[in-house]
Amino acid sequence: MPGYVFATGMEFAAPAVDILCAQGDPPALLIGYPPGLAHRSGYAPLAEASARHRIPLLETADINDGQVLAEVQRLNIDLFVIAGWSQLIREPLLSACPLGAIGLHPSRLPHGRGRAPLPWTIIKGLTTSAVSLFFLKPGVDDGDLIDQVEFPITPRDTVAEVYRKVTEINIALLTKHIPATLRGQTTATPQPSGGSTWPKRRPDDGLIDWTQPAPAVYNWIRALGPPYPGAFTTHNGRRLWLHTADLIQGAALDHGLTEHGVANASLSLAAGSSLRSAGSGLPLSADSGLALPAEAGVAEAAGSDGRTSEIDRVAPAPSSSPIRPGARSPTGRAETPKSGQFWPIVHPIVSPLGADRPPAVPGRAFEAEPSHGSPADDGHPLPAGHEAWPGEVLGVVWSTSVGGVLVRCGGGVVIVREVSWEGGPRTDALALLESGELGVGVRLGVS
Repeated sequence: MPGYVFATGMEFAAPAVDILCAQGDPPALLIGYPPGLAHRSGYAPLAEASARHRIPLLETADINDGQVLAEVQRLNIDLFVIAGWSQLIREPLLSACPLGAIGLHPSRLPHGRGRAPLPWTIIKGLTTSAVSLFFLKPGVDDGDLIDQVEFPITPRDTVAEVYRKVTEINIALLTKHIPATLRGQTTATPQPSGGSTWPKRRPDDGLIDWTQPAPAVYNWIRALGPPYPGAFTTHNGRRLWLHTADLIQGAALDHGLTEHGVANASLSLAAGSSLRSAGSGLPLSADSGLALPAEAGVAEAAGSDGRTSEIDRVAPAPSSSPIRPGARSPTGRAETPKSGQFWPIVHPIVSPLGADRPPAVPGRAFEAEPSHGSPADDGHPLPAGHEAWPGEVLGVVWSTSVGGVLVRCGGGVVIVREVSWEGGPRTDALALLESGELGVGVRLGVS
């Protein structure tokens, strides 16, 4: 039977090799990245699979440097299979195998050609995509299509979850089509005209633009997590990586500032609204109208359809009095909240935390110290009475799981959960307020 080479350095490679060997279709040669390139996104070594199945392994940082071609010719390889490699195969290697070369690409070709298709898929807000198997040509991902398998992308999927879905499809496509191609039983069709090419991404491209709408910021954070470098902002000259976040969707969010600079956030959820979580996996609310529980500090809210779902801890809205005597409501006036409205713990407990602050008690409001900082002075509270700036920390989100902070975007807000300073361990964003490294009213991303 004709032989083939399998070139990849991605996580699905070893499981794919195991299945191919088990079904009687082992590769004649494996090609992988050397350990010196382990920093590349999604890198996985092939040494163990090579030893387990006694398949020769050639490690190279440059697939076109002549070593691979020489080995392909020496072993009389008939088919070249490549997936997840950061280089294009060029001549003379591209045409060295009689049956040609086939590759995988995790987008619905002809759309999404080029680098980093999985992050771009989420950044662009796509709800479906596909994995494409195709014959390689000298161009970028433009060869004839052998097969294409579609998969869904939900608003809760991080790039790691999308990567997992793609991995399963990759394995299924390889184990189905490699044997068929070796037997001459594969048919392919030209790609439709048109399409798109997405640009290469670098780690520094992960900088968050807080002037973007909240859904765009949320997509940015969930698109750039592991195995990719991540999304980040800056604070006091330091890089702060954001790993997980929640998007408040279908909600009308207004905010104001008291005369003491406390951000008061009101959240009104109508039927069909929801709080979506990326990374934390917390069920934050039912997709229905919410009624506030009678007792403060509870962790459940019942929908109008009778369903009950866990949410973050909430404080009840006052029934017949202003939010706090002498303080303004989210609209700037002393008023009684409307029916169906409730206050997350970000309102009224939103003051910067520290040893000199009173403890957080559900249902009680504490005033922050007067603030006199400038919006250009990163790390200092912003002045009272201003409209919130993009990147401003509006308040605290208490949780029995991963605490967070509410951050203003160009339109709407996101809840930032897990974070880490450059080179530091992951922690919840609330811990940075407790340590004094962040505070309500500071503005992220200005230095």
